[in-house]
Amino acid sequence: MVGFIDREPKGYCPGWLSRTISAMRRMLSLDSVFGVPASRGRLATFATAVLSTALLVAIGFNTASDSALAGDGPKIVTGYVYDAVGNPLSGANVTLEVLIGMGPSVRTTMWYYPTSEIDGYYSITVDDFLHPWMIGDTLQVTAKYTGYQATNSTVATSSSTQPVQYVNVTISDVTIPEFGGFAGSVAFVSIGLVATVVIIRRRKTPA
Repeated sequence: MVGFIDREPKGYCPGWLSRTISAMRRMLSLDSVFGVPASRGRLATFATAVLSTALLVAIGFNTASDSALAGDGPKIVTGYVYDAVGNPLSGANVTLEVLIGMGPSVRTTMWYYPTSEIDGYYSITVDDFLHPWMIGDTLQVTAKYTGYQATNSTVATSSSTQPVQYVNVTISDVTIPEFGGFAGSVAFVSIGLVATVVIIRRRKTPA
């Protein structure tokens, strides 16, 4: 233990561990404990006995904090993909990225297969085992359609209180032509004429 705390921690060292090591060093630099003279060996024993307990408590606290933030079950991310005027986009490629905290680091990536439905709908389930996530992560959804794309996101909450979270995406660079206006009227009249011709021919056909 003395050899460990005499050395500087290498690489990443959590703040709580660094503070514990510093406290142990200060205790080892004392000449006495509660007014009683003590050798370095006795100080090391005292420091180890007292601060090892604090170290275990700190480790347990940090582990409990991480467990509290961990995803508490599958998380369903669902929504719709729309064009610039609110028409549903069928056939859009939808990707879900779970960002660590507010990002930009990515914890996991999933796709909706094959593409968004005829009404623009998609649904992706994030499994907390195969695709880990944590409460407070960013659920970022990206939709791509004919070379254009858009992104929307929300913050992951507990699955026990909100198992489904909705993220709609609007691709403002895309507009799907509606069945209306002049083109729609021409198509409607053409269909009507064809239907009329079929009915007349059936009537002329002898029974």
